[in-house]
Amino acid sequence: MRSELKLALIGIAPLAAGYLLNFIWTLADTISGIAILLMGVVFLALWGYAAYKLSSKEEKILPQVLSMCAIPALMLLLVLYQEIVREAYWGNIIGAFSQLYFLPWLTLSLLFYLPIELFVDVVRVWPGYIIVFILLSAVSFWGIYKKKKSI
Repeated sequence: MRSELKLALIGIAPLAAGYLLNFIWTLADTISGIAILLMGVVFLALWGYAAYKLSSKEEKILPQVLSMCAIPALMLLLVLYQEIVREAYWGNIIGAFSQLYFLPWLTLSLLFYLPIELFVDVVRVWPGYIIVFILLSAVSFWGIYKKKKSI
């Protein structure tokens, strides 16, 4: 199987991770913020490891990054449409999946978004989704780049 197809298919994995985290968080009475942040770091490291393991040395870096980030880009577009245009989430499975997709990394985005949040009146979630997408893209590039440059 070509590496682009493998990388695109791994893009579905955050749906399962987001659903699992949602399930755990709704069952648990309290989970510390540090634990949630550490889970985000672990999931981001797993994303980079998947990029490293599934990429190909022979193929160019950019097409591999684009194929790994195709599903995150689609989910980002769905979330941005719901947040900015509709100003409400869909009450169906698409609305739920597009939110759950970014859940493993949403607390990480707060580290970047928190300083901005102090100066605005209304806090919106969509900048966090954009930050998560940028993080996923950067880690994908890094993992594929490291594979390409390894001996």
